[in-house]
Amino acid sequence: MSLASVSRMEAELLLSTYERQPILFVRGRGVHLWDSEGKRYLDFLSGIGVNALGHNHPAIQTTIKRQAGRLIHISNLFFHEYQAELARLLTEMSGLDRAFFCNSGTDPPPAPMKTNLAWTSRFCPLFSSLIRTLHRSPSRSQIFTQDGAPMKPGLSESGSI
Repeated sequence: MSLASVSRMEAELLLSTYERQPILFVRGRGVHLWDSEGKRYLDFLSGIGVNALGHNHPAIQTTIKRQAGRLIHISNLFFHEYQAELARLLTEMSGLDRAFFCNSGTDPPPAPMKTNLAWTSRFCPLFSSLIRTLHRSPSRSQIFTQDGAPMKPGLSESGSI
């Protein structure tokens, strides 16, 4: 497929929520990508942080093929044999006591707020300001239920108890 045909098809079928760059990547190897015209690029974005392992590495291909024969994805709402082992490796490498696995990009910003709230039963406005700056959204609302009632008794939107 050409960049023009892919671009035309996406314009018809996808909601346009951000500006796209006029490049059609067709393959990758290690830290490099090639577009449909054969031009090589250094992949600085890594799929916006999702694929920091590079492209087309034989060991990663083998591992993915083996795992695809067993399980592709299991929510962290259930147990599987890898999560505890990964947490052990992360805590050993970081020197921290525990790991935190997230389901989406919106989970990490409220994590410090929720941790603080769990330990102190108080809301910290500093976390809210920091999170709004980093995430550009009022993430503090995630500590409230659908109807706006606090998850913890006595907690108000302003953070006072």
